[in-house]
Amino acid sequence: MIDAHNEFTQEEPMTTKLTKMDKVVCRQLAARMNELLKPLAEEFNVQIRLGGGKYSEGSFSPKVEVAILNESGQAETPDREAFRTYATMFGLEASDLGRSFVANGKTFVISGLKPNSYVRPILATCNGKPFKFPAEAVAKALGKPVPTVGIGTVAVA
Repeated sequence: MIDAHNEFTQEEPMTTKLTKMDKVVCRQLAARMNELLKPLAEEFNVQIRLGGGKYSEGSFSPKVEVAILNESGQAETPDREAFRTYATMFGLEASDLGRSFVANGKTFVISGLKPNSYVRPILATCNGKPFKFPAEAVAKALGKPVPTVGIGTVAVA
């Protein structure tokens, strides 16, 4: 149900009609849709996530991502695929995907790569939360030679 301030309540099914879309309503709708999609995701052994997207006063078009789950239950996202493809360009190896490293006293797990992100291309998680790191910092934390990146070249220092 949605109260007078377009707030969802979990106790009762939605019976109030929305009169307009806003950021809060769109987030709540996406969260509810994610819950409803869980049985479908389990049936097909995939991860289905809704997030982001666009909205106007009268409509909401969420971004939908569907990813196959590998043998270990990890979603095969474009970020994971990019890591396996481009890791060597950043001084890492494809086998580093899923490896743990410590930064600022916390343990992170490498989860992917954004090759077009020059400053912080390495994606990692800590307690389920996403973080971005410079390639040099991750290489150093893994005990690898620190890569130096120049225009059109990647060298290891």
